[in-house]
Amino acid sequence: MKNCWWVKASIVGMALVGSTGAIAQNAKSLRGAYAEALQVGEGDVDPILVKQAEAMELAKKLEEAIPDDFAGMKVSPSRNFMATVYLKSGDPSVLQKFTGDPTFKVKGAKRSLNDLRAILDEARGTLNRSGINYGAFIDLENQLIQVSVPDTKDARSLLKTLEDSQRIRLVEEDITAVPTVMAGESATVGSFGCTTGFSVRHSDGRVGVLTAGHCPDSSMTAGSTSSIAYAGSLFNSTSQRDLQWHAKATGTFTGQIKVTGGTALNVNGFANSVVGAVICMNGATSGSRCGKILSLGFSSNSYELTAPTVSIPVADGVVIEGTTPGTQMCAEGDSGGPVYSTTSTSAGNSLALGTEFAGLASYRIGTTTPKKFSRCAYVKAVDLQTLNLRLIVQ
Repeated sequence: MKNCWWVKASIVGMALVGSTGAIAQNAKSLRGAYAEALQVGEGDVDPILVKQAEAMELAKKLEEAIPDDFAGMKVSPSRNFMATVYLKSGDPSVLQKFTGDPTFKVKGAKRSLNDLRAILDEARGTLNRSGINYGAFIDLENQLIQVSVPDTKDARSLLKTLEDSQRIRLVEEDITAVPTVMAGESATVGSFGCTTGFSVRHSDGRVGVLTAGHCPDSSMTAGSTSSIAYAGSLFNSTSQRDLQWHAKATGTFTGQIKVTGGTALNVNGFANSVVGAVICMNGATSGSRCGKILSLGFSSNSYELTAPTVSIPVADGVVIEGTTPGTQMCAEGDSGGPVYSTTSTSAGNSLALGTEFAGLASYRIGTTTPKKFSRCAYVKAVDLQTLNLRLIVQ
């Protein structure tokens, strides 16, 4: 797929080409894709999605209400849905103020989520200044930051204090972020083939659509709608989010996602990204696919892009992979595509999680073009508020 398209110039994230790999929804219902991802029967899917949505909402409340105690959440979506809530206090009575559901169990944590983010920022700052290529994310289970580098020798000397205090773990692995855009072909944004993201409205009334920040700062063409002008981006050394938007003064931009091989889903609002949750995305190359959230806080200064050449660190992404490790989750051309969660497969509703922007080099599948990856990253949808944008919802 080389272009971004809309249905009636208003359905975002539409893709017409599917491919094999993780859990593609082509020729399957969304319910069937979720059933395969969750490894349950189709009749068991909706109750699991309801519990998962409850977990995402609870995580959001806890992060807002008790930021110095809340240390994250990890869910295990299955027939016997379970969720672990990490609290620095380790006190179950704290959780009981928010829910009496026995599904949610408290586990003590060394550090709050804010503490972990501060450690991540310290490590990022040091490595960004050093020029050492790295990838890093929050390891909730072990309550530290995993930092992956091609060679640990130089990084170890720079991060000795953090490593000695067991606030980080160094791993020798090349985790370069590879923007999943296809350069040098007929495209919708400049010379690039990207994917349209969620529809948005600016505080000044303009309407438009999201895509990846590494797509050119050029006018977008989507289906029969052309000249959707570049409007703004967070893809810079300050914000470090691979996100941008394109706008028109007037036009129809509906709050929907096109599911390849299925029907459009209404977007109802945001959802909180929770480790372990089964989610879906729609990309122009990969079509609609379902996978799971692996980790939060993904950051990297090793950003592989040849045209145009850029080297901008990225921060606070979310890593996802196909539910069967090693199978395709994203590919070049998917950049900008919507990542979402649903509360029900029959009601046609969804919640926005983010915008896909990269695959991880260590998890590339094969050597063919377009490049395909089993692990990918997305920008959290809530970051669009920094651009004075809000989601257009149905």
